[in-house]
Amino acid sequence: MKGTKEMNGCTGMCRTCGKCLGRGNDDRKAAMMIFPPDLAPDLRQRGLGAAIDMGTTTIAVTLWDLGGASLLAGGSCANPQIEYGADVISRITFCSEQDGGARLLRKRTLEGINDKLRELCAKAGRGSEEIISAAVCGNTTMSHIFAGFSPVPLAKAPFTPQYDGTLTMHGRESGLAIHENAMVNILPNLGGHVGGDITAGLLAVRFMEQKQLTLYIDIGTNGELALTDGSTVCVCSTSAGPALEGAGIKWGMKAGPGAIERVRIESGTVKVQTIGGGQPTGICGSGVIDAVAQMLSNGLLTARGRIVSKEDALPDFRSRIEEQGKSRSFVLCFREQGAPITITQEDIRQFQLAKAAIQAGSRMLLSQMGKGCQDIHKILVAGAFGSHIDMKNALITGILPEAAEDKIVFMGNAAGAGTAMALLSAEEMEKAERMPSRIRQIDLAGKKAFQKLYLASMNFSSKARAGGLA
Repeated sequence: MKGTKEMNGCTGMCRTCGKCLGRGNDDRKAAMMIFPPDLAPDLRQRGLGAAIDMGTTTIAVTLWDLGGASLLAGGSCANPQIEYGADVISRITFCSEQDGGARLLRKRTLEGINDKLRELCAKAGRGSEEIISAAVCGNTTMSHIFAGFSPVPLAKAPFTPQYDGTLTMHGRESGLAIHENAMVNILPNLGGHVGGDITAGLLAVRFMEQKQLTLYIDIGTNGELALTDGSTVCVCSTSAGPALEGAGIKWGMKAGPGAIERVRIESGTVKVQTIGGGQPTGICGSGVIDAVAQMLSNGLLTARGRIVSKEDALPDFRSRIEEQGKSRSFVLCFREQGAPITITQEDIRQFQLAKAAIQAGSRMLLSQMGKGCQDIHKILVAGAFGSHIDMKNALITGILPEAAEDKIVFMGNAAGAGTAMALLSAEEMEKAERMPSRIRQIDLAGKKAFQKLYLASMNFSSKARAGGLA
């Protein structure tokens, strides 16, 4: 129950936006789940259960034997909605401007989920009609679309969700390829901008039981954050964009074979490591973080995020700097066949936007409690992406708040784990249902203080340029 299991399946975006260059194939989001030791599954029902984590970019599904609380199969796929926008704002805009837009997005989402459900059942030698229970989580926009509600009101003040608490459907009503009388529970949202995926994540990491100042960060297309001092709990959501998941980057791809996941610049040489150890075909989110951090540490980026000129670079790196007009790129690796894989100036800009959103959100929550980074006791980093980043490099870039490395704990796909917990235990579901009344959402939209923090967070710190954080 507490272990993880490697699973196969496509998490790429090749059929929709092509950003992964046709090579996305990794299921770490489905596999990397960590459960608390006090979890006690019910073990009373006989049949199958499905836990569905609807991310903005990736949908992860796990199939469970309810009677034994055993994981039968798991996998993930690109969220088909990405064809209509990379983030929730663009999808809400699509729904507002396109007649029947929300219905179309729901239809496409269900197609993706149902294909994955049937695939997992086939792997387990079972039929999808044997699924008698399902738990679903997602950010507020994803949950609204899945449940058949228009997400358009979520983009307008006062950003009020169209339903409260846990939403329960029967299998036939849900549109899922499961038993028609199955019970489907959509985990409760925490507010207009913070959804049931964070409810699930906080459940999995036992966030409500933390006694000292603890920061929770779920890094993805949206950056969701929570902060507690043991009595008060605040949450917020920032739009980090898809760069940290490999999209919106020139050579970006989902984490899969051929993706550069590690970059090291030492003694004037650049070393890259790919998933699977094969020839590089692109770069995923963890590789982007490494590349930016290593470029900062070696004087290849200015504090404002500009790639330095050939003249300003050390001699060993001049052959790797490409200049086209005012735009520059840095070559991560030359290839015998195909163009060199580079980090472009626009890639750096997209990374800065993402890191500024997460950094400003963290600082905003801390300011609400009159605290600073130095007061943090523990930082819980969730998301499959967070489980594969280099901690030191994340600190150098500013993605994670300035803190001692021993304060940071990677929690895996907490949203997926919490959704599975709610599926397997009525007690865990009840804990999730009580969360909204105990948590305060901080709406960042339109707040001048957040805008100032966001702009201030765009630049890289002088400590990063010096080669690391003290």
